[in-house]
Amino acid sequence: MSPGLEQLTPCFQGILPSMFFTCSQDGTPNAAFLSHIDYVDATHVALSFQFFNKSRRNISENPYALIRVIDPDNNQGWALRLNSERIAIQNMQLKAPDAEPVAVAPGKSAAAVQITKHRRCELTYYKSEEVIMLDGEYLIRSLPARILWKLLQAHQHYGRAEFTNRELRLDKSLGLPDFKDNLETRLLLLRRRLDEKSPSVRIVPTGRGRFALELGGAVELVEKS
Repeated sequence: MSPGLEQLTPCFQGILPSMFFTCSQDGTPNAAFLSHIDYVDATHVALSFQFFNKSRRNISENPYALIRVIDPDNNQGWALRLNSERIAIQNMQLKAPDAEPVAVAPGKSAAAVQITKHRRCELTYYKSEEVIMLDGEYLIRSLPARILWKLLQAHQHYGRAEFTNRELRLDKSLGLPDFKDNLETRLLLLRRRLDEKSPSVRIVPTGRGRFALELGGAVELVEKS
């Protein structure tokens, strides 16, 4: 059973950044970081317009969005599925059933929330064999494994979630061929493999030559020789 928002207040303290996923009217996805989320009541949160203009435009065109939050006390991940109810330009009052009015600060969007628990998983990279195992089962190997491990480490160490094809091509540690590297095809196959085998880890296109790494919960990274 999913908890209420009041039980997730540690996730809203801004200790760990949250990921905000939106989609435009034509279906183009976008991902951005949120530094904090404001708890409003048992079914609402408020988001400041700290995110990029693209996210703001998307939420005005398509009110449905998803936020991934992490409890800093236990690293448990949760998905908040949102339906944006209104965008506040001036101070406004929102009232939930049988609750006192709650003020929403200027420039914030109030959203109704559905909560989904995310599972914890372990990804192990065997460096000598260039193989990644997901919870003890084979996931992927060779160049796609090197690419995925590079993305996961960048996310873990630097909090990155958005990447470009160009930076992968310039990264000599990946060992991409100098001629006809077929990177786009390799990324497509990697994305399909993750969709098939790993619901907790996804690669989502965000634009031409750009993509986001989406983690559906806490992921433990283990590297072995």
